[in-house]
Amino acid sequence: MNSNMMAVIKKEFTRFFTDKRMVLTTLIMPGLMIYLLYSVMGQGLSSQFAGGDEKPKAQVVSLPASMGSMGQDAPLEFTGISGQQEKDAAMDALAEGSGDYQLLVCFPENFDEEVAAYEVTSGQPAPAVEIYYNSSDTDSQQAYVAMTQVVVLPAPLEPRSPNTSPW
Repeated sequence: MNSNMMAVIKKEFTRFFTDKRMVLTTLIMPGLMIYLLYSVMGQGLSSQFAGGDEKPKAQVVSLPASMGSMGQDAPLEFTGISGQQEKDAAMDALAEGSGDYQLLVCFPENFDEEVAAYEVTSGQPAPAVEIYYNSSDTDSQQAYVAMTQVVVLPAPLEPRSPNTSPW
């Protein structure tokens, strides 16, 4: 039985390696297809992430001093606008996906004072910040995430003395 098995193996290998189409489709084509597929995917993904050095641009109504003092450390580039007409025009451009801005942020007039006077235990609503973005645009979504992180950033915790125990 051993010699019969070797004869069958020899016959199949001979048939396999003498047929050029079979060698091409089973040995060469899979490797070539993987190489081509990953080359195309790599070029497509690298072009998608190119140009990520520029900051997203946001139009801001009533920019508070606390936000304006961030300067170069801000994750967004702020441009102030005023008036209801400019706000409506900015909202229309954002909805259409036209224009250079990815975000529209509307702060209350006395935002810094309202935040300073706000107490959680008072039961009153916190000062609201209106953020408008285009959910179908990935740049606008990233700008929205960056802005919400800036606005909702938690206050730093007070350092505790090492010899105080929580119990």
